Amino acid sequence: MEDFIVYVACLVFCFLSKVSADCSTLMTSSVHSVIHKQGFHREIESIVSWIVKNNESKLDCSLLLVYHIPREMFVDFDEVRRLYSTKIIPLGTTCDFNVERPAHLSTEQSVLIYPNIKKENTNSYLKLESRSILPVHWRYQQPTENQYYVTFSLPGPTVFARCPGDISSSEHYLKQCFNNQKSVQYLCSSDTLEMCEWFSLKQNLNNTQNNGIRFTVPVGIKAHTFVVALGTITVTLSALCVLLQLPWLDVSNEKKL
Repeated sequence: MEDFIVYVACLVFCFLSKVSADCSTLMTSSVHSVIHKQGFHREIESIVSWIVKNNESKLDCSLLLVYHIPREMFVDFDEVRRLYSTKIIPLGTTCDFNVERPAHLSTEQSVLIYPNIKKENTNSYLKLESRSILPVHWRYQQPTENQYYVTFSLPGPTVFARCPGDISSSEHYLKQCFNNQKSVQYLCSSDTLEMCEWFSLKQNLNNTQNNGIRFTVPVGIKAHTFVVALGTITVTLSALCVLLQLPWLDVSNEKKL
């Protein structure tokens, strides 16, 4: 009896190993991130590639990127709607969102990105490629005792795919690969409230991005508080005096005329 159990266990293990190996061959995905701009306002460009082989059913698939934004930075959705063609929507509510709130009083954000896709769809393979831009901004950092910079990381995006429609019986192994992936419920697209099932893609990240994208941000020193406060008050009062003088200068010029 024990020999039979061991035999069955070996068969199951070999089957699962074969499915895993076949899936890594049939479906490959990669994500590469590029940072644009400098200072407190950056753009994260995400370049995604996903290839599915033996595409006899000519699958019609879509991609979705999910970013988890740490509290040290934020995405301004008003800015996104005005300036960017990338379809970025918040995950959850934004009623308590404040761009002026400092990092230590803020919470994390999660955003969904529905990228524009370049698609090659043949009987032999399906290839999806996308480039999407995520604008991010640093929050005000809490002053430290003697540390001029703080470092934090933005985790790489989790990439999901959705392939509605039927898979032919000759592609049962492909369906098995899809079923082996972790699935979640997200909006079907950026312009609907309908929920759909998306399955996650195993990503081939380059070595520099395995732990996320690291940033170094300048912070204030507590010992400089008095100097900064004095300078801010001086500049504010000086500007106020100049503004108050402007109406009198206009009146004087009119009298001379």
